[in-house]
Amino acid sequence: MNNKDTEKRPFEKAWKIKIRGGDIATLYPLIRTVASELHPKNFAFEARPADSMKTEKFAWFNVLIINRATNMNRIPIGAFTLQKSPGSNTIGLRVPPPSEWGRYDLNPEELAVMAYSGSQYDRYFLEFIKRLEKKLKEDGLIVTWREKLWYEFKDFIATIVAKIVQTMIGGA
Repeated sequence: MNNKDTEKRPFEKAWKIKIRGGDIATLYPLIRTVASELHPKNFAFEARPADSMKTEKFAWFNVLIINRATNMNRIPIGAFTLQKSPGSNTIGLRVPPPSEWGRYDLNPEELAVMAYSGSQYDRYFLEFIKRLEKKLKEDGLIVTWREKLWYEFKDFIATIVAKIVQTMIGGA
């Protein structure tokens, strides 16, 4: 019997970042910049939005890696979404679990390569996400924990006020 611990993949649980701003399209150049700046061990990154899942309020991004030494095809190594938060001036960046990564706008060859490579490129995807988070922080776009608490408090108060008003109107 083999009792050795299995290593967990990064992002087994969804991972989220809150970003200031209301227009998802303004983040596209920043994402492209981060992808173009990273070059670990003869690799290059590409982060491309999935056209079938791109609206004013939501965008799905596939992150691919290219081995420049072998000119290998682009290999999908992860995915993330941007979604405008309703009623606030924030955007949520969410990295879904790996089981959801191959969902949109990947051709059958890319899906096969992604499935075959498995967790082989997880550290590169983690590096991309960490660099993206750092860039967002440097540009002052990440919502701090204090702001998160303020948003949650305002939502809580708004819910209470709505219930009181509903009770008053219903009782009248």
